[in-house]
Amino acid sequence: MTREEIREGIAKRINHNDSLEWCVASEQVRLSCLQKSDGILSYLHSKGVVIKVDRELPQCPYNKLSWGDYEQSIYKQGQEDMVKVGYGAFEPLIKE
Repeated sequence: MTREEIREGIAKRINHNDSLEWCVASEQVRLSCLQKSDGILSYLHSKGVVIKVDRELPQCPYNKLSWGDYEQSIYKQGQEDMVKVGYGAFEPLIKE
């Protein structure tokens, strides 16, 4: 979900969570809801809320060809452990 989708989703809920109502809402009503949504997003951002983003695990910083099987297996195990403990990449809710 993108930041814009989050912003619009909050605005729709401010507008009584009715997709049809949002579709027929006047531009003034939409802008008002989006402004309120921006305020909510700013508040959440100030409290440290972040967005979890999909990213690949960090790549090995060394040339794997120079590594033996043992070193490669250790690195692979480290990546698997990262996934097990919930490795995640995060970005701020609001880009500054």
